[in-house]
Amino acid sequence: MDSRTTRPRGHLVRGLINVPDFFTSEGFTWKGPGPWFDLGLCPFHKDQRPSLRGNLETGRVRCMACGWSGDPVAFIMQRHGLPFGQAARHLGAWEDLPDLPPSRLAGGVRRGGAR
Repeated sequence: MDSRTTRPRGHLVRGLINVPDFFTSEGFTWKGPGPWFDLGLCPFHKDQRPSLRGNLETGRVRCMACGWSGDPVAFIMQRHGLPFGQAARHLGAWEDLPDLPPSRLAGGVRRGGAR
């Protein structure tokens, strides 16, 4: 079966993610001066000293020890083993697109008008 017909149709809406609230809900505390705040221990390796940093302006996080970096979607994907769409849904930041008629899925209509 063609993956274009089975893959959920939608897109990520980053503006729906409240970065500070998300990382707080994951057990982190924003400490120190910005723009890069100390968050705590990195969950992606055996961290003994708090090495995870977060930037409120960009929504990015980075571990200063192991080098992992990403945004909240990448964090959910890595920490919980979810694919992109499920991670975005978990964050409440996925917007479904309406289903297209079968003729559009099969390439029945070209851009710029009908055949």
